Parts: sequence; structure tokens; C-alpha cells
Amino acid sequence: MNDELIKGNQQHNPDNAANAANNAGGQSQQERIVNSVIAAPTQNNPTRQTNPAEQKPHKPVGIRIWRSLWRRRKWRNIRKSDRPPINWVEKSTLAVAFLVFVITSIQAMIYYWQADLMQKQIVQAQSANRRQLVIAAESNQITREALESVQRAFITFKGVDTNGRNLNPPNGSHAWIFYPGVENSGTTPAVAAISYVTAKTLPSGPTEQQFIGPKTDHHVTVQYTVGPKALQRLGPLYPKDIEMFGTDLGDDFSGYNSHTAVINRKFFVWGWVAYGDVLPNTQPHITEFCFHLAGVTSTVPRPSRADQIGFMTLSCEHHNCTDQYCDDYKEIMQQLQSEGYRVKTNSQ
Repeated sequence: MNDELIKGNQQHNPDNAANAANNAGGQSQQERIVNSVIAAPTQNNPTRQTNPAEQKPHKPVGIRIWRSLWRRRKWRNIRKSDRPPINWVEKSTLAVAFLVFVITSIQAMIYYWQADLMQKQIVQAQSANRRQLVIAAESNQITREALESVQRAFITFKGVDTNGRNLNPPNGSHAWIFYPGVENSGTTPAVAAISYVTAKTLPSGPTEQQFIGPKTDHHVTVQYTVGPKALQRLGPLYPKDIEMFGTDLGDDFSGYNSHTAVINRKFFVWGWVAYGDVLPNTQPHITEFCFHLAGVTSTVPRPSRADQIGFMTLSCEHHNCTDQYCDDYKEIMQQLQSEGYRVKTNSQ
């Protein structure tokens, strides 16, 4: 009867039954609460305040990256551990292949450097050769010009020879006989020479057209040759007393006096000689001369013969030149060609 009463109380009062069980286990309800609080983790109790001293320290970024790389390395080592190990033959083959690659690269660099050096040497040699060719050409030109200047034919004007004066002219006008002379001062002959000479009384020097002369007024002789160191007479010219002195001197020079000895009018003599030489590949040459009478001299107070009278001359301002130094060189050559004359050289 008592047992049934106890069971009935337990069913109607569960707390009493739990207390009874705890008491039976030798632990009170208060002790279990305390133990459960102590045993519960911190994260399961949000109401618990965390001590700052108990928090984990913050790791730097570098350390976290290093740990991440270290974990990857361990993972790779685990993967590599699954592969079979490389034997010594494979290692030797790889080493030899790498060594051959390095040697080939070094050799290619050496070849490239040598090729670049050879290219620079070739360029320098070509430049030096060009300079030597230019120097050689200039030296040959200088040698050729020196040889031509020494050995070529070179005609110069030597003056006028007076071959007297005519006596008892039929028209009563006395005239002189002039022979302008040239000399070949070179060591080779002057070939195919053509000359022109004339004399006139002018207020001033001859013009270009007068100097070249019209075709009808040319005193052109046939082509001739002037040997080395030889003289050549041009003309002759027959100027009259009245052209030279303004009056006729007469047969006995009775018209000669101190007044006629000083010439107020200018009596001009001019001409040119075109010629070639025997040297190859040379251009035709030309020598021009021009002068006028400046006065008359006498060896006796009253001359009676032509050889007792002398003439003083002065050069003109122009037309005393040679070759291309003459301003009218081309005009004279063209004039000769238009008249059918041609100065031939060894190159033609």
C-alpha cells in the first residue's frame, strides 16, 4: 500500500522524481547546474564576456602567405611522392642537353660578334679604299697636268718684227711691213695651227667681234705645224704712215719731227693662234695677243732710214691670255667650225 502511494506521488510530481534520482546518484541539482556552466564551451554561450587576454593574436599578412605556400609545397611533395623517382641516366641526359644548349648559345653569340666585327672591318676597308682611289685619281690628275704643262706645245707671243718700210710707193702712201711672231716654248710640236692677225687705228681697244674678226677680214693661213722651241712669223701686216703717225713721213723721213714722234692716236695690233698638241685626250689650245703703239724712238736726231726708228708698245687691257682662260675661247672655236676649219688633236 505504501509502495503504491510512493509511485503515485512520483507520477504526479516529476520534479520530485528527478530530485530523487539525483539524490540517488549522490549529486544535487545545484551541483549539476554549476558543472554544466563550467563545462559548456565559450562559443555556445553568447552571453559570456570574452577576456581580451584570452583572444588569439592577429597574424601578419606575410606569415599567412608563407603558411599558405608551405601548405601548397607539402601538397606538391605529396603529389610528387606518387611519381616514380628519376634515375641517373635521365638526369645525365638532361644535364648534357642543358650543357649543349649553353655552349650553342655562347657559340652563336661569338659568331654574331665576329660577324659584326667583320662587317665593320669591311666597311672601314671600303671607305679606306675609296679614299685611296680618290687620292690616286687626284695624284694621277696632278701628274698628268704636270706632264702636259712640261711636254705639251705652248705657243706664246714674242713681239713684232719690222722688216722695213717701202720706198717710192705708187700711190705716194708709205707703209711699214710688220711680222707678229709667236714661239712654241713646249717640248712637243703644235699641230694643225691656224692664226689670225690684223692691225687698225681705234679710239680704244677692239671689241669682241672685232677681235675675233669677220670671215671676209680673216688673215687665216693654211694649217701648219710649229716645232718645239721654234719661232713662227704671222702676217705680214702693212700699216701706213698716216695710220700710225697721222701723216706721211716721206721717202727721206722729212715728215718726222718731235710732234709726230708722240702718237696721239692708238694704233692696235691683235690676233690669235689656235692649235693642237700630240698628247692624247687634250682640248684644242688658243693663244691671244693684243697691243698698241705708245710712242716712237729714234737712234739719231733726224732718222733717214726705217731701221733708225723704233716703236714703244703697251698691252691691251684684254685678250692677252691662253686656252680656257680667254673669255672668247668658245666663240673663236665656233667661228672656226662655221668657216670650215677644225683644230684636230690626237683624241679626234
